[in-house]
Amino acid sequence: GNNFTPTSMSDAANGTADTPSDSYALLNPLDTRATTYTTIGLANGNLELTQKIGNAARSAFGDTLGGGQWVFEVTLLATGAAWIGWSALNVDLNNIVTQGPAVVYRGDTGNKYVSSTSGTGAPTSSAYGATYVSGDVIRVEADFTASTVEFFKNGTSQGSISISGMNDGTVDYFPSVYGSNSSLRVNFGQQPFIGTPTAGFKALSTANLPTPDYQGIDYFNPILYTGNGSTNAITGV
Repeated sequence: GNNFTPTSMSDAANGTADTPSDSYALLNPLDTRATTYTTIGLANGNLELTQKIGNAARSAFGDTLGGGQWVFEVTLLATGAAWIGWSALNVDLNNIVTQGPAVVYRGDTGNKYVSSTSGTGAPTSSAYGATYVSGDVIRVEADFTASTVEFFKNGTSQGSISISGMNDGTVDYFPSVYGSNSSLRVNFGQQPFIGTPTAGFKALSTANLPTPDYQGIDYFNPILYTGNGSTNAITGV
């Protein structure tokens, strides 16, 4: 009930559905690995990658061997070269052609880069979909149960990509974006999606995580007692 009323701004454009009980993914300023380009540019609550010579970030929220179906959207705000997809931690997003595992869709060429093996398998480049430019919206649907990733440009599928080689159950994957003289906005579901996700695909939020097998209360609990200036048995721990 402690809600603010927006004043002099559009709630639809500036507000999000993020709450303490349902927290959505953001771009992680601590995971911005891109060789040569060490100064990251993030804006608007860590949802925008600003226009720089080289700029990269991964989400702090990914598929941790859970076999989930996840969707996010990227809107191109200014276009140079953009790479959008999923990658493992520590993959150099500026040098993705020699590092993996990763699956990305490159905007200026329309190529896809897909690793055939887990671990450090370098992606293989091949023709994939249309190029994309400023104003285009790329929806990414990753199915880690069926081992497929599908990219949509302005609602039109560019084709399903098999990631069965890199999705062997040993690697965690995270949404990744890279921009060379481009800027982009990522939506992990905290605002309404521009396109309509395929049924079954979920936003990257804590409410969509599976229920943990254990809770903190299973192993930790507070014990209140009144000190008496002497020995005092503490029980119930």
